Amino acid sequence: MKKVAFYTLGCKLNYSETSTIARKFEEKGYRKVDFSDTPDIFIINTCSVTENADKKCSKVVREARAISPHGYIAIVGCYAQLKPKEIAEIPGVDAVLGASEKFRLIELLDEFKRGEQPKVFHSEIDQVKSFNTSYSLFDRTRTFLKVQDGCDYSCAFWRNLTSEVVFIRRWWQNTGSPAGPAPPPLPFPKAGKGASPHPPHPSPPRVSPSHSGGVPTPQRCATRV
Repeated sequence: MKKVAFYTLGCKLNYSETSTIARKFEEKGYRKVDFSDTPDIFIINTCSVTENADKKCSKVVREARAISPHGYIAIVGCYAQLKPKEIAEIPGVDAVLGASEKFRLIELLDEFKRGEQPKVFHSEIDQVKSFNTSYSLFDRTRTFLKVQDGCDYSCAFWRNLTSEVVFIRRWWQNTGSPAGPAPPPLPFPKAGKGASPHPPHPSPPRVSPSHSGGVPTPQRCATRV
């Protein structure tokens, strides 16, 4: 019986999806183990809401390879959707699966046999038409239920994130370079207890990683039960 381990970076939605994928493995006869228990297969569910997403992913891959030198390492999640080719170049990665493919990884990865080159299964996000229900179970104190895969609304978290991005970009434009002096504290309070969640500017535009210093648009949502 092959052993499989999971590592989740990011939000509650990622935890709900990791838990769902783990149950699929168990249904197929795989044994879920701790990350350090020399697994045969590592599934790393990544996040992209931080400019350090690449460093975090690379770090976990190195740790997995040190634990199990011959283990199979598959990368899924938001970062895998945004930068599949970049991830495939990380030493030690065996497979990268985008948003539309990650729930089919048992089917797509052919018994998890390592090859000479990493396998990349990826579709553009506008081609993703299906919704995969997900929820966490017995992994944490609370259960997380996946609500949706996309969002056009601006929650307090997104308003704050975009406010910081816009403010820092304007600072860089005024000083001439991101390498210049660090920007001063934000001139408005962050959302939180006793503070208004609304920054003093209109509803934020979409911000892509290439235009926001590595901070992509959060577009996924889960709730705890």
